[in-house]
Amino acid sequence: MVKKAKILTIIFHSIIVIAAGHGMGIMLMLDLVSIPSIIKNGFELNLTNEYESRFLITGSISMIGKIALIVSLFPKAILIKNILAILGIILLLISFGVLTIGDWFYESLFIISFCSGIPFLMYSGRVTYLMIKQNK
Repeated sequence: MVKKAKILTIIFHSIIVIAAGHGMGIMLMLDLVSIPSIIKNGFELNLTNEYESRFLITGSISMIGKIALIVSLFPKAILIKNILAILGIILLLISFGVLTIGDWFYESLFIISFCSGIPFLMYSGRVTYLMIKQNK
């Protein structure tokens, strides 16, 4: 049951809507583009920047979190499995926060991303709950 919830958490995070310019995309596209771009150009985290300027750092944190959550599916040791899962969920929540923190009254792009991320928030809570329940 925990494995299924972890996989659904990854899927729901991957389909968070990213609205940029005159189009829309999903977080998975951002993940795939951000790592090579950051390796080439570096990155800067500034939460006062505009919505579009946060894409690279959001995608990188998201990709690392998804990898940690995927790797947490395979170990036999419960401690390692839980540490990787918690690390992955925290990184995914950070990337979601970096993407959605902003002036919602000025720009509706933050709202679109937040609303499309509600299923992710619910399932990340479910994974946490199931892990706590499993450890008791």
